[in-house]
Amino acid sequence: MGGVAVFVGSRLPVTTLLACIDAGNSWKRIATSWPWLTPGHLDAAREWAAARSSGAGGAASTVPVDQEQVGPRPPSERLRVLYLGISGVLHPSASTYELIHGQSPWDARHCLYEAVPWLSTALEPWPDVKIILTSTQPWKFGLPIVLPWLGTLAERVIGYTFEELTIKVVRQMRTRSGTARQRTYSSEDYWRMNKSDIVIAHVAECVNDFATPGVMNLLCRAAAIRGSSSPSVAG
Repeated sequence: MGGVAVFVGSRLPVTTLLACIDAGNSWKRIATSWPWLTPGHLDAAREWAAARSSGAGGAASTVPVDQEQVGPRPPSERLRVLYLGISGVLHPSASTYELIHGQSPWDARHCLYEAVPWLSTALEPWPDVKIILTSTQPWKFGLPIVLPWLGTLAERVIGYTFEELTIKVVRQMRTRSGTARQRTYSSEDYWRMNKSDIVIAHVAECVNDFATPGVMNLLCRAAAIRGSSSPSVAG
């Protein structure tokens, strides 16, 4: 997550958990927002913070956090697909904000999709980057409803992970008896996956190369939703 320390297998920054504790929230309330958290995660977060403050440069290897060090990439390695969440990315997550600040983000003058102009500007040097939404808002409200809120980012959107994994993707599975069968990801499968698992599954099943038929279909369907008849494919 761009150099931010997160708990392994999640998108939760270690500093967010510590901020919730510092704000006086009970463990019960915090666990309501992130049910997978255990007291061991809090111990690890405190150990990580102590190591940082002591100048050790990071936590011990037993601490379940990832520290990404992401530097500038050469042109040949630049991203071509951006997996983008909405809540907690383009605007504050209401539940997390309330845990940390004790008030609704909307009462604090934040607004929905407030980071869209900033992200649009940040992506200008990479016009070939396409966006796949990891948010469930397109599933809940419909992609045609969500796209106008994304401003110029909407032109980059080629799909969203919930639809692709639960409807389009067919996996080869084997039962305990060894019988082969085909199935999609169920809604229950999807809700049990964290965001990193969702992205890994989507990359493996849908986005190996922009020239593949699967991604061409994504581009054509996204263009149809936007009313364009000739989607372009990044070379």
